[in-house]
Amino acid sequence: MPELNPQIAMYCLKINLDAKPIKQQQRWFHPEITKVIESEVKKLIKKLIDSDFVREEQHPDWVANIVPAPKKNRKIQICIDYHDLNVTCPKDEFPLPITDVMIDNTCGS
Repeated sequence: MPELNPQIAMYCLKINLDAKPIKQQQRWFHPEITKVIESEVKKLIKKLIDSDFVREEQHPDWVANIVPAPKKNRKIQICIDYHDLNVTCPKDEFPLPITDVMIDNTCGS
């Protein structure tokens, strides 16, 4: 997004320095599912690139697969398998607090 200052709104993943980049093996899908995946990805990527929110990477070090997830209405939702990337990132020392607990604790204030 062009109106956001990159000095304030940029986030970089903290990946362990000794971790080797992992490119997941390509998954193969039924041709009908492949067409749905391609159309969904094209719509999503067009929105994100047009808004200058992401940029296209030509030689990525990390490659994560797309996983189709069927919904109740028989449409397909696409998800990304970030398992390998999550394993190499250290746990956050300051996780977000549970909102319900925070509200309950501040009710008497």
